[in-house]
Amino acid sequence: MDYARTVLKIPVPEVLAYSARANSTPVGTEFILMRPSPGTELHKRWDLINEADAKSVIDQVLKVESQFARYHFSQIGSIYYVEDVEPALRKLPLYWNGSGSEPGADRFRIGPSTEWALWRGARADIAVNRGPWPDVQSYIEGITRIHQAWLSNHARPYKIQVPPRSPEDLNPGVHALLLDKLVLLSSKVRASPHLCANVLWHRDLHARNLMVNTSSPPLIELIDWQGVSVGPLFQQATFAIFVDYHGDSRIKLLNGAQLPEDFDSLPWHEKIYLKHQHRLALRHLYYNSKIGPNSLDAQQWSRDVHLRSAIDEASRTWDLGLGPFRRHLAGIGIASGAIVPVESSISGADEARIQVYQERVARLYQELGLEGDGWVPTERYDDIFSLNNECKEAWDEVAAGGPYPIADGAPS
Repeated sequence: MDYARTVLKIPVPEVLAYSARANSTPVGTEFILMRPSPGTELHKRWDLINEADAKSVIDQVLKVESQFARYHFSQIGSIYYVEDVEPALRKLPLYWNGSGSEPGADRFRIGPSTEWALWRGARADIAVNRGPWPDVQSYIEGITRIHQAWLSNHARPYKIQVPPRSPEDLNPGVHALLLDKLVLLSSKVRASPHLCANVLWHRDLHARNLMVNTSSPPLIELIDWQGVSVGPLFQQATFAIFVDYHGDSRIKLLNGAQLPEDFDSLPWHEKIYLKHQHRLALRHLYYNSKIGPNSLDAQQWSRDVHLRSAIDEASRTWDLGLGPFRRHLAGIGIASGAIVPVESSISGADEARIQVYQERVARLYQELGLEGDGWVPTERYDDIFSLNNECKEAWDEVAAGGPYPIADGAPS
């Protein structure tokens, strides 16, 4: 955060005090104290602010993203103060081809990754190398070994199988084998050098991680930095979640978010609703039209090649089942021209049912307003708790393709 604030000039909370060494503090744990962020979470205002203010918020986020893309780092990992990394890492430059005179080069270094997926659950207790890594292939090999170590020591069937599982899904050895295929397939992928440049990025910019003040236009501040890391541009550059439109299916982004043809014949309350959806969709299109060219290239490449999706889901095959991961491996194979069989004993009908189920679960989470890690604000807890109970009562296991996903004993 200090790097983002002082070098990139990004609006983030000011760090007042911190300690990365638990045994050196009277409280016996690592800590960070920050100045409170002014204003309120964007999600409380996003539906209400006028379009000029909405565009200003988007423009500020785009400026932040351009700053993220500006500096290319020497390794894949996370940013530390020089004194907080091992002596061998202190000797390495902060930036790729760095001379040591660049902004921040005297104060910061790249150290082990704090990427959340590498520390999730029992992974935090596994003694394993978490970087930093010199290149993309080393990174993929490194994270694969972390996930395989977790599978070997901690993979246990969940009490509730969400989504429905095949025997392969419940076999840690099959998961480990497919992770090996990720390493093999990724080695055959050819990406342009600019897509592999190591950049810092905040990939979780949903509306609760953006604070806005009450001025017009509002000023933003980015929070929730604990899992932010440095990685290749194709992995880092993502469409900001807060502006990504997944609303009413009658509003089509591909036709410029036009109102439906029967709009004039709809009831007045439906017109008000659709006009609001129209505004949200136009904000999506505005952001999309302003994304930097390298970021846009990286996002398109990742959609075509599936490598980012495979890396992201490598830590969640035990939670999600193997279906999505297999599809991403197949996409990598097609894009790279590699002939590496990714066999499955799951029938086409079961595969389709699982995909329907996962799409239905995604819609449920959207309906409940769950973003990011699923955290719910205190003031909305009772309402969401009641809505969750209503959704659970109405859930049709046959039509949805599986059991209600929010339950004790199910994956989190």
